[in-house]
Amino acid sequence: MDAYAADAVRLHVGGKAVQGLGAIRDFDAELFADPMLRLVWEPTDAGVFSDGRHGFTTGRSAFVRLGGEKADTLVTGRYITLWRLGSGGCWQVVLDTGASDT
Repeated sequence: MDAYAADAVRLHVGGKAVQGLGAIRDFDAELFADPMLRLVWEPTDAGVFSDGRHGFTTGRSAFVRLGGEKADTLVTGRYITLWRLGSGGCWQVVLDTGASDT
């Protein structure tokens, strides 16, 4: 959550936009409360827009359940994240969304 801007938005398929850091944290709390569940992502492309203050990353993602002899991949998909250069010089997520492969 450290990378999210205070005014960030999370869009998820089939639901309303979740707006603001606190609301995103609450939305994700149940998911990340399970210590055996991991969100794994692999960036495949990234760029910075001409203003030098906004950028994007996109790539593959998967939710994986650990345990047993090997991890069990529950869902795979693609994501896109939009970033803004913050006043302290750190990049912050301003929009995050993705879709499953199924």
